[in-house]
Amino acid sequence: MKFNPVTGELWTHSGKCIKTVHCPIGAKPHDLIKKESSSACRHCAGSVLRIDEIDDATVASFLASNGEQCVSLSLDNPNIEIVIGAPNE
Repeated sequence: MKFNPVTGELWTHSGKCIKTVHCPIGAKPHDLIKKESSSACRHCAGSVLRIDEIDDATVASFLASNGEQCVSLSLDNPNIEIVIGAPNE
């Protein structure tokens, strides 16, 4: 996947926009309670899907029908390419 940390935009490797990663209450990684494949937010108790080890096609498919699902990712994960600007620039 490709991720722009400035805009929060998340794309597949081929450049399809998956989601804009944004928390309306401003939760940070230290606000998450880690579970097996997901986390829970200490502020809203909502489920947060960790997408680091999930391929971009699976993430895109899941979020297409669950667009409001909160997600988290690690910027140091080798599966996540950090980009500034649009993914194909």
